[in-house]
Amino acid sequence: MSSSLELRGRPSGRANNRGGGGRDRGRGNAGGSQHGRSAEPQVAYGRDPADDNILQGQGNSGNFPSSTNPSAQRSHYQSSSNNRGNFGPRRGRMTTPHSRPHLQTSGNQADDNGEMNAHLSEKLIASNRPRDKASTSYSGVPRNPLVEQFERALPFSTDGSAPSAWRTFPDVPSTAELMTPEVDVPINDVENPWDSIDEYLGAHYELLREDSFSPLREAVGRFRKEPSMDDEYQICVYENCRIVGVTFANSSGICIKMSFSINRARKRICWENSKRLCPGTLVALTTDNFEKVARVATVAARPMSGLEGALPYGTVVDLLLHPDELELDPTKTWIMVESRSGYFEAFKHTLRALQRMDTNFPLNKILTLQDTTVGVPQFLKEKPEVNLAPCFSDHDSGALQNVNILQNFPSKNKVTTSMDEFQLEAVERILTKELAIIQGPPGCGKTFVSTKSLAAMIANSKGKDPPIIVACQTNHALDQLLRYVIDFEPRVIRLGGRTQDTGPIRERTLYNIRKELGNINVQGSSIHKCRAKFRSLERKARELIERLSERSLTPDNLLLYGIITQNQRDTFHKFTDQWVKLSTGNKESAISPMVAWIGDALIPIPRREDTHFEFEDEDIGVEELKDLEAEFDDEWDGELRGVFVEFIRKTRVLTRPGVTDEIVQHWIKRDNLWDIPEPLRGDVYTRLERLYISAIETEMRKINQEYALNVAEYKIARWEGDAYILQRARVIGLTTTGISKYRSLVAALQPKICLIEEAAETLEGPLIVACYPSIQQLVLVGDHKQLKGHCNVSELEKPPYNLSISMFERLVNNNVEYTMLKKQRRMRPEIRRILMPIYPDLDDDLQVLNMKPIQGMGSTNLFFFAHEVPEEQDELSKKNSHEAQMIVGFCNYLVENGIMQKEITILTFYTGQARELRRLLFRSDRLNKDAKDRIRVATVDSFQGEENEVVILSLCRSNTQGIIGFLNVPNRVCVSLSRAKRGFYMFGNANLLSQASGLWWDILQITNERTPPAIGTTLPITCQKHKSVTYMQYVSDWHEINGGCKSPCGEYLACGHRCTLTCHPYDHDSVKCADQCRRSLSCGHPCQKKCFETCSSKCIMCNPPNQTQYSTYNPNSHMDRLADRLAGVQTTNSNQPIRGPPPTHYQNQTINKPVERLPEQFPALRSAASSQTAQGPPGLYQNAPFNRPAERLSEPFPNIQTAKSSQTAL
Repeated sequence: MSSSLELRGRPSGRANNRGGGGRDRGRGNAGGSQHGRSAEPQVAYGRDPADDNILQGQGNSGNFPSSTNPSAQRSHYQSSSNNRGNFGPRRGRMTTPHSRPHLQTSGNQADDNGEMNAHLSEKLIASNRPRDKASTSYSGVPRNPLVEQFERALPFSTDGSAPSAWRTFPDVPSTAELMTPEVDVPINDVENPWDSIDEYLGAHYELLREDSFSPLREAVGRFRKEPSMDDEYQICVYENCRIVGVTFANSSGICIKMSFSINRARKRICWENSKRLCPGTLVALTTDNFEKVARVATVAARPMSGLEGALPYGTVVDLLLHPDELELDPTKTWIMVESRSGYFEAFKHTLRALQRMDTNFPLNKILTLQDTTVGVPQFLKEKPEVNLAPCFSDHDSGALQNVNILQNFPSKNKVTTSMDEFQLEAVERILTKELAIIQGPPGCGKTFVSTKSLAAMIANSKGKDPPIIVACQTNHALDQLLRYVIDFEPRVIRLGGRTQDTGPIRERTLYNIRKELGNINVQGSSIHKCRAKFRSLERKARELIERLSERSLTPDNLLLYGIITQNQRDTFHKFTDQWVKLSTGNKESAISPMVAWIGDALIPIPRREDTHFEFEDEDIGVEELKDLEAEFDDEWDGELRGVFVEFIRKTRVLTRPGVTDEIVQHWIKRDNLWDIPEPLRGDVYTRLERLYISAIETEMRKINQEYALNVAEYKIARWEGDAYILQRARVIGLTTTGISKYRSLVAALQPKICLIEEAAETLEGPLIVACYPSIQQLVLVGDHKQLKGHCNVSELEKPPYNLSISMFERLVNNNVEYTMLKKQRRMRPEIRRILMPIYPDLDDDLQVLNMKPIQGMGSTNLFFFAHEVPEEQDELSKKNSHEAQMIVGFCNYLVENGIMQKEITILTFYTGQARELRRLLFRSDRLNKDAKDRIRVATVDSFQGEENEVVILSLCRSNTQGIIGFLNVPNRVCVSLSRAKRGFYMFGNANLLSQASGLWWDILQITNERTPPAIGTTLPITCQKHKSVTYMQYVSDWHEINGGCKSPCGEYLACGHRCTLTCHPYDHDSVKCADQCRRSLSCGHPCQKKCFETCSSKCIMCNPPNQTQYSTYNPNSHMDRLADRLAGVQTTNSNQPIRGPPPTHYQNQTINKPVERLPEQFPALRSAASSQTAQGPPGLYQNAPFNRPAERLSEPFPNIQTAKSSQTAL
C-alpha cells in the first residue's frame, strides 16, 4: 500500500508577542509562532470490526467502525523553517575525581570527536528499508507507514543544516565518555522564559544524560583509586569475569554471557530481592583496572537460573556491548564495576526521543514560558457541543446531551453531582483547555476527577478518532486508574510493562491481546525477511565462534588469518602431520599440534566458588526498581530469548613472570617454532592465541553491526503489527517511561489527547516527549508539594541545574493557570490539621467527620511519642533500635485489639530502619508471619499515592548535632503525614525536630495544642473492657499486658475455672486453662491432666507407670513474666482522673530499658487535665510563615509535661 503522507499543522491563532525574557544567558533567538495539529478526521489503519470482541467486555454493544482502505492522503510533519542562531547557553562544570587516560578501543570506529559508534548510529537511523515487491500484494491488514517514519527520524535540524551537537550523541554513552574527568552541563532556568526551544530541549537532554550516566563514571573513578576495593553501598565490583558464550537475541542483539564472582561482596546475594545487575543497568568492564582498556555494557538479562550458580560455569549475566566493541575472547579475565544508584534504561528512550523532537512541537510556547496564554483545543473549537452525561451520572442525562462547554458548562448549583465545586472546576478545565494542570492534595480525589473527565472524552469520541493516551509514573498507579476506566470503557489496552493485576488489566495487555489475535499479516511487512536475515547471520557467526575452541587453534587457521608464515606452518606439520590423539583414542578428545607443542604449560581452569554463607541485606527499594525493570520488555520473564552458543574454556596456558613483549616478539619470528625453548612456549602461544581471537572478533563485529541493523528493522516490523491492534482501542495506558520507549509506535496512531497522572513526580524530560506531533490537549494531574522526581546525582537537584523540579511545578510557580482541589476525603480531621502548614486551605468532606476510633486507643487517634534515645548507624543507613522495638510492641497491641495486620503500615525515611523493623516483626511471637496480608513496612518514597487505616511513622533521627537528614525535605514530610485514614502515630525526637525545622515546629505545635495534647513521652492506651488508661514508656511495658490493661482478667472459662491472664481483648476460646482437670474417668478416678489437655483413656492411679510424666506446659509461655507481676499493676478507672506513668518499682528494672533516665532538659508535655496554654514562642508564632527563618528555630519548643501522676516516670 502506497500513500503520500502529510501531517498538517494548525495555526495557534496568536503571535508570540513576548520578548526574550530578560535573561542574560547568552541564548539565541528562536522566532516563529506555535504550531498545533489539524483536527481533520483520523485514518484508522487496518481496523477490522470482526475482531472487536477481543477488546470489548461482555454486555458491550458498541462496535469499532471499519476502515478497509484508508485514505491515501496522509500528512507529513513539516518542520519549521525558523532560522536558529548560534546559541551559547551558560553551562556549569561537573568534575570527576580521576584523570583521563588514553583508551584502547576496538577498531577505528571513533569519529573526529572521539565519539564511539557514530557511524553505526547513522546507519541505524538513515538506512532505507527495502520492501519486497511480492509482499506488497499479499493479503493482510494495511500497514501504518508512520511507524517507520517516526522510528527512522533523523536527529532534528532546521533547513537541513547540521543538528545541534547534543542531538548527535550515541544512545548509550561511549567508552570515551566513561573516562572523561570533566563534564560540561547546561543550567536549567526554572523562573524565566527560554529564549530558544532547541536550547530548552538540549538542556534537559544533557542533564538527564549526566544524571543517568554519572554514577557509573564516579564508580569507575573510585575503583581506579583503589583497585582492590570490596563492594561499597553504591558500588559493586565483580571479579574473575569470563565470557562463556553468546546469545543471538532478536529483541536486543548479540549478547555475551559472562560468568563472574561475587567474592568482593563478602556475602551471598539473594538475587530475587536485589537491585544488582537489573536488566537495563549500565556496567563498566576492564582487563587492566581501567588504565587503557574499558568497555561500557548494558545488562540484557539476569536469569535466576544463571545467578544461583546452577550452571557449570557458575554465576552468569547477559551483557550487550556496543556493536563494534563486541568481545569474544574466553581467555581474558575481566573486572566488572556497577553503580547501584543509577538506572540508565529509565531514561535511554527519553534521551533518544528528545534528540528527534522538532522545535515546533505542540505547546512549545507555553512550556518554554514564551507565551503562557492557554487556549482551547482545535477539535473543541470546531465542535464545542459535547455530551456531559458521563460526568454527572446522578443527574438527568437528557439535559446534558448537547452542551456547549465553552459557554455553558454546568455549575454546582445547576446539576446534581457528588463532585464538590473544586472537582467540578477541575473537570471543566480538563475538558476545555489545551493544557490543563490539576493540583490535588492528599485524599482530594485526583484519580476521581481524571476518571470523570476520561468518561466524557470517550463518550464524545467518534469512530475514527485515535485512542486517548493515559500515563502514570508507576505501574501500580496505572493499573489503579485503568481499573476505573474499564468500568465504563472496556476497549482499553495496557502497553508495556508487567502488571501486578490478575484480572481485567492483565487480559488487556498488548502482549495478551497479541496472543489472542494470533499472527497479524501486515501488507508490505518485512518481518519474514528480518527473520531470514537473523538466521543467515547466526549461521555465519556460529562458524566463526566454532573457531574459538581450543581444538581450532591450528597452524592452518593461524596461517589463514596471517598470524604465522607458511614456513612456520610447515614446521608444525613436519613434526606433527596429524592430530595428536590422547591415550583414550576418543576423537572428541583430540588436541592440536599447537597444544602438543606447548606441552605441560596447558593446565585445567579450576572453577572458583564463592564461599560466603551470610546473605546480603535485602534491598529496600527493590520494588521500585522492579517497576522500572518491567519496562525492559512487555513480555519479560527474566530470560533472554534467543539461540545460545557456548564456548567455555576448560584449560588455560601458564605464562612465566618476567617474560617481556620484546622477548616474545623475538622468538615468534622464528621460522621453526620448535626451536623456541619450552619454558617460553606458553608465552608465545598466548600471543598467537590473542592475535587469532582478535582476528575472529574483527569479523564477528562486522556481523554484529549487520545484526544490530536487523534488530532495528525487526522492531519496526513488529510495531507495524502492534499499531493495527492499538488503533482499535479507545484508551491506551502506559507509564511515563513507556511514553518515551514506545513514542514512535504511539505517535503513529496520531493521538489528540494525553492525560498524565503523578505528573509532579515525573522529571520534565519524559513529559516533554509526551507532546506527540499530533497532540492537541495535554492534561497534567499531580501535586508538586508531595514527592518530586528522583535524581541519581544530588548536585543536579539543586540550582542552577534544578533537575528535580518537574514541568508541573515549574508551570505552577510561573503562574500558568491551574486548578487546585481543596476538599479531602481520606483522613479524619485531626490528622488533616497537622497538614495545615503545607495546605492551609485544605478542608474536610462530610464523609470523614464520623470515622470510628482505633480499637484500644480510646480517643487517641493521633499521637507523637517523644523520646531522645540516640540513633545508630548500620552498614548502609540510619536506624534506631529502641524506636523500632516500641513500634513493634505497639503493633502487637493493635493486632490483639482487633486491628487486622493488613490495616497497619509502618513508614520510615531510612532503609536501615525499615530493615530493623522487618527483622523485629519477623521475630515477634504475637504476629502471624505467614499471613498473606501482614503488616507492611515501607519507605516514605515507595508509599506515594497509597493509604491505610493505621499508619505508624518511625522518624529514626535522634542526635546532638541537630541533623535530621531526609526529615528536612518538605515534600517527603508531606507524604509521610498524609497516608493515614483513621489512626496516625509518630515516634521520634520531638526536641530535635522542633529545633532543626520550621515545618516540624509547626506540626508539633499543632499536636501540642490539642486537648488533651497529642504529644508526650508516654503513649496512652485504653483498655476496651475496663476503659482504663495505661501509659507506655519503655519497651518492657509492652510485656506487662496482653492487649488490655494490667488488671487480672478473672472471668470464667468454659471449663468453669477463672482465667488467670491479665486483661485481654480477645475471646477465651483461644485461652488454654492450666488448672487441674475436673472431669472423672470411666473408672471413677479424677483426671490427672491439665484442663486444656485431652483426658487419657488409661487411669494413672489404676495403672501407675514406672515414671510419671508431668506436663510442663506453661499457659503463659507466649507472654513474658505476666503472673508474677499482676500485683504491681496500677490502672485507672475511666471515671477517675487519668493517672500517670508506671509506679516507682519500674525505676529499678533494667529489662529493655533504653536509658537509665531521660535527659533532664527534655521538654515536658502539659498534662491531660491542664487547661493552661503550652509555653512556647511569642505570639507571633501564630502568624509565622512556612519554613520560618533559622533564627526562629533557636527558640525552645513548648515545655512537654508528662501526664499527672503522684510519681514521675523516668
